[in-house]
Amino acid sequence: LGLSLDLNKIEDNSPVYSLPEAERIKTEQEFNDFLYNKALSGIITSNNTIRFNTLEINKVIDYIFQQSVEGTTNYLMKTELYEDYEVIVGNPYLEIDNNLIVSVPVQIGKDSNYFETKFKLQVDLSVVDDDLEILFKTVNVGEVTIDEENISSILEVAGQENIVDGKMIVEDFFLSFKDANITINNITVVNDTIFFHYEGFNVDEILDEIQSVINNPVLNDKVDELIDKITNEEEITNEDIEDLMEIFENLTDEELEDIQEIINDFLNQ
Repeated sequence: LGLSLDLNKIEDNSPVYSLPEAERIKTEQEFNDFLYNKALSGIITSNNTIRFNTLEINKVIDYIFQQSVEGTTNYLMKTELYEDYEVIVGNPYLEIDNNLIVSVPVQIGKDSNYFETKFKLQVDLSVVDDDLEILFKTVNVGEVTIDEENISSILEVAGQENIVDGKMIVEDFFLSFKDANITINNITVVNDTIFFHYEGFNVDEILDEIQSVINNPVLNDKVDELIDKITNEEEITNEDIEDLMEIFENLTDEELEDIQEIINDFLNQ
C-alpha cells in the first residue's frame, strides 16, 4: 500500500461485543414497537427520563446499521483488498461509560489468519426535530488518533448513505416517542446509561389510574411495587424498567391502547 505502519500501535484484539441473535430487531414494526414501549415504560417509571442501557442501545445500533446490508450478518462489509487478502468490517456496537464510544471491529488477512483492530469513535447524541443526530467527534485506532478532518473519510468505509460531514442522521427516530405523546428535548449520559429527557408530569396519579382501569395481574403487581418505591423514595432501577418492558411486550393491543388513553388524559389536563 506504499505505507509504513507500526502495527503494534494499531493492533486491537480485545473481545468484540456480540448482540445475542434473540435480541436483534429484524423489522421496522419491531423497531417502532420497541421504542414505543420504551416511551411508555419511561412515563410510568420516571418523571422526566427514558433510560437506555447498553443492551437496549445496541439493539438500536444493530438495527440501524443492518438496514444497509442484505440479511442479518455478523459483519457490515467484506471486500477483497489485494489478491487473496480481504477486509472484514464487523458490526458496530456502542460502549457506555460517561462517554459514548462506537466500536467498529476490522480484520485484514486471509485463510483464517487475520490482523485485528478496532476503530473507536467517540460520539455525541442530539435531538434535531424528529431525528436522532450522531456526531462523530474523535477516532482512535489502537494507540493512534485520527484527526477530525479525516473522520469523514474513515466513516465512508462503513458504506452508510446517511453519514454526511462527520455525522449520522437517523431520520424519524423520535416519532415513536411522539406517538406516546413524549417530546424529547435533551440527551445525557451518566455512568452506563443514556437518558432521554422530556418534560415530566405526575407519575403517581398515572400509576393509580392504570391499576383501576387495567385488569392485568402481572402489570398491577409491578405497578404496586413501583408505587411502594416512589412512596418510600427508593430508586427505580434499570431492572424495574426491564421488567416493565417485558410486561408491555405481552400486553394485548387493547391494554396498550387503554394505557395510552390514560397517559393522554393526564397530558391534556
